[in-house]
Amino acid sequence: QRHGFTSNGKEDKVSMFDLATLRLIRKIDVGKGPDGIYFDAASKRVFTNNHGTHDISAIDAATGDLVGTVKLEGDGEQAVIAANGLIYVNSENTSEVVAFDPQTLEVKSRYAIGIAKTPTGLAYDARTNRLFIACRNAAKMIVMNAADGKVVAGMPIGTGADAAAYDADSKTIFVSNGDGVLNLFR
Repeated sequence: QRHGFTSNGKEDKVSMFDLATLRLIRKIDVGKGPDGIYFDAASKRVFTNNHGTHDISAIDAATGDLVGTVKLEGDGEQAVIAANGLIYVNSENTSEVVAFDPQTLEVKSRYAIGIAKTPTGLAYDARTNRLFIACRNAAKMIVMNAADGKVVAGMPIGTGADAAAYDADSKTIFVSNGDGVLNLFR
């Protein structure tokens, strides 16, 4: 089944649609203010980071049924799926990275960023098991060990960081910023 999903922040819903026809299949009630949305292939679930309820909604991608909630206790921004099967999401208002199990929906770890605040972008390198966290307050890109949450580096970036990405082939980290600057790190 080929379904697409969008988060509808002002409606507190997720729209499920047919990818071939773009026809709306259904609207699904989720937490308040759904923002970021992502799919985990292993659990076959779609997740939304809900800012109004400070949690994450889990949806069965085949049926569109709401299957549970992750107690994030923060406003999730960007998420990555790690080699260990956990999903890591940066919590913008608590300045931490939270790891949860996409099957059980149990929070496994909470890692304080410490040297910067307001994380927005998050990227991951499976080879080194490192997280790259773009933060707005202190305008830094933080490098963190995903295994234990230890911060190993912090580098200056542009202001208004929004998203981060990692290209494994070139071993390059990208951070986009509201000031129009694109930072690249190798």
